[in-house]
Amino acid sequence: IDTPADLGGDVTVTLTAADTLDVEAKLPGETAGPAVAATLEVRNGSGQPFDLTTLAVTASYGDGTPAIVNRSDPAKDFAGSVAPGESATGVYVFRAPADEADSVVIEVQSGTQPNVVRFEVG
Repeated sequence: IDTPADLGGDVTVTLTAADTLDVEAKLPGETAGPAVAATLEVRNGSGQPFDLTTLAVTASYGDGTPAIVNRSDPAKDFAGSVAPGESATGVYVFRAPADEADSVVIEVQSGTQPNVVRFEVG
């Protein structure tokens, strides 16, 4: 947490918080129960706007079991772009069993940058 990871092209991603919570199922495919809310910050150190819509944020837990995304509060996907020298914050909520919350791994990748960054919550 709070250690920037290089996405490439002078763009970094930082996991600034990882909080456990219980969520409701609001959309088709979602499930209710324990979850982890990962707050991510993208900082654009390049000279060009960075398109946040190219980002894919995924998670897994335990032995690599995919965590199901949930759009309940406080979820807030990245949107738009971030100007040079600026940063943007997004919150991604993933369902994970309470006893596996400390094994959650968040991955962020971009369709325009070479690196995949990985954060271990626990």
